[in-house]
Amino acid sequence: MHAVEGDMQPDRLGDMSKAMWWSAAMLAKIGGGELTPITTAGRMIAAITVMLGIFCFALPVAIIGRGFYEEIRRRDFVVTFAMVAHVPLFARLDAAAISDLVAILRARTVTAGTVIIRKGEPGDAMYLIASGAVEVETADGKVHLKEGDFFGEMALLTRERRSATVTAVKSTDLLVLDCDDFHRFIDRNPEIGQQVRAVAQGRTVERVSPVG
Repeated sequence: MHAVEGDMQPDRLGDMSKAMWWSAAMLAKIGGGELTPITTAGRMIAAITVMLGIFCFALPVAIIGRGFYEEIRRRDFVVTFAMVAHVPLFARLDAAAISDLVAILRARTVTAGTVIIRKGEPGDAMYLIASGAVEVETADGKVHLKEGDFFGEMALLTRERRSATVTAVKSTDLLVLDCDDFHRFIDRNPEIGQQVRAVAQGRTVERVSPVG
């Protein structure tokens, strides 16, 4: 730009230091736009400089951002894996099966007093308590569930509406398994399916159904 338009715009490109500043400003897009090239060659140089700025700054930022995203995903996977491994229902699953389960589970944290499921709602998911505690309110009374327990399975097994309201007693970390994923998972793992059905049946017999 100094060689092409230095004589035409001496106040801005008349010496090498000014031309270098313009070039750096255009590359980083922190300025330089106030200078309009006069010649065709100058316009081509300006266009190439802007494109170089994209390659020099925008692409590395995108790559770094992607790296942070992948790191967060890996961290979340490890945390969820550890949470699943501590749930007694999945104690007999091997690492590969737990990894498959982690891929379909959603982690959810609720504060004390949060209504997780409400009586009469359609059953759309099963919940596992990774930490914390919940209170289940049924027609027959209240039941407290703690870390390692699960609820919400009965509505999925019977295809009926929730039979209880479940509220977090304190800050609680939950693992959520959606209805379709729930049925696919117990079909692939019949032993887990039998355990879930046994717990659901026991709760029904006791006439205290903390499973909504």
